[in-house]
Amino acid sequence: MANCERNKRLLLELVKQPDNSRCADCGATDPEWASYKLGVFVCLNCSGVHRSLSSQVKSIKLDFWEDKLIEFMKSKGNASARAVYEKAVPVYYYRPKPNDSVVLREQWIRAKYERMEFTGETKYPPVAYTTGDVFTVFQTHVSCRTLKFFNYVGVNKYVNVGTCTHSELCKKKMALCTMREPGSENWTDCQSGVHTLLKHLVRPDFLAGSLGLMPGFYEGMLWKKGKENTQFLKRKFVLSDREFTLTYYNKEDESKGPKAVIAIKDLNATFQPEKIGHPYSLQITYQEEDHTRNLYVYHESAEEIVTWYNAIRAARYAYLKTAYPTGSDEELIPMITRNYLKEGYMEKTGPLQKEPFKKRWFILDSQNRKLLYFKGQLDAEELGAIFIGTESNGYSVRECVPKNARGNKWTCGVMLVTPERQFVFMCEQEREQKEWLGALKQILFRPMAPQDYTSKQFIF
Repeated sequence: MANCERNKRLLLELVKQPDNSRCADCGATDPEWASYKLGVFVCLNCSGVHRSLSSQVKSIKLDFWEDKLIEFMKSKGNASARAVYEKAVPVYYYRPKPNDSVVLREQWIRAKYERMEFTGETKYPPVAYTTGDVFTVFQTHVSCRTLKFFNYVGVNKYVNVGTCTHSELCKKKMALCTMREPGSENWTDCQSGVHTLLKHLVRPDFLAGSLGLMPGFYEGMLWKKGKENTQFLKRKFVLSDREFTLTYYNKEDESKGPKAVIAIKDLNATFQPEKIGHPYSLQITYQEEDHTRNLYVYHESAEEIVTWYNAIRAARYAYLKTAYPTGSDEELIPMITRNYLKEGYMEKTGPLQKEPFKKRWFILDSQNRKLLYFKGQLDAEELGAIFIGTESNGYSVRECVPKNARGNKWTCGVMLVTPERQFVFMCEQEREQKEWLGALKQILFRPMAPQDYTSKQFIF
């Protein structure tokens, strides 16, 4: 009993140290669990993922800790683990926060400890954009999955393309493990395949043909919701590292042309499992002429959808480095992608405040200072958008009780005042009302940035 109490006290002292006082994986405060295989302190939510990895976790307060485990935890800790497992995390890679989607947290933990993608021994896919040199393109496209596959099959093994089921990236993007010389029927080994690839990289027919590096650095099939209906259909998506675009096709045959070519400049991606109804789903948003366009997509694989998400982040980061060449990573990283400050239903009336209230889905985009409203939560395009400036520019928000309410079922009012008009919304509960007021004030109190003045032109 004495050892039990002493060891618990030692653990509690360890977890109070600055590096250990937050979850090693999501940053949540006051972690109450620890992996005695990895030597890290984690929160309850992340401990569940560690259990699925057979990572051997225990409660700091409730479980018995042997002396040797205490000594192991003293010799390790979160800082020590980060130095090994997070040694080479790309700057654009998203590190989950406590309230983020479950799939982000799970794949972050698996990428670190199970697949060991950030130890610096291999390159994580998707790679960052290159300057366009074809040899650099090849070198940076060698992913950790491909390299691990090399280690598995050996450089002198002959591998037929029909048996290469390792990953879509290995098959479609690299084709290194199934490399053959153009015009030859004989499969070459991986080592000579690399040399053959380098020798033929400059040939346009080769680039456009057997390797598949044109026109982007990441591509694959995603299930996409129809614009006018709720049906999800498989669509081919291509992320270009030359044009800074995301392209998708209605048919797998690209000769018929793309359905849409989306500029990375205005693109955002955020996980929306509850709204879309699939655990591995993304909402992709971009500017299309004078309105916002939403795409709702998912993939059957958790790893693949997170790879897509970080591929988009890699493209966005590369674009931002081009658009803001003097910007620091501290300034640019928050701009890569963003979660919306708040979403939900409110009732809305018209400009005279005498029109019937109608239920609308609202999205508050803090980065663009926009409050967008839709007929439904999975609509492709918004009905309207409201720019939110600062108090010094004539914007304000407050509670209200409408005088001439018609058709409203909810009673907790919010009034957003702009120089042009007053917008009146009704919330179902007081809690929702306070959350909307707090979120709107958060934007109102933030000074306008230069790019905010350009975004105002899209409001109608």
